[in-house]
Amino acid sequence: MVESEDTAPLCTLYLDAADNASVRVQIQDFGYDELTRGSSDDVCRRAEMLAQSYLEAARSR
Repeated sequence: MVESEDTAPLCTLYLDAADNASVRVQIQDFGYDELTRGSSDDVCRRAEMLAQSYLEAARSR
């Protein structure tokens, strides 16, 4: 799910962790001002990296 709000891009990923469990990874970049805010693509790339880190950690247990 991607939302490009006027104030800050938002990206949310939903991961199935088990038959009865899921994980939501949500990144929103408020930045310091309009010039430092990332694009929707940048925000989603960071959400994907965080989700990947979570999956790697969960699988190593």
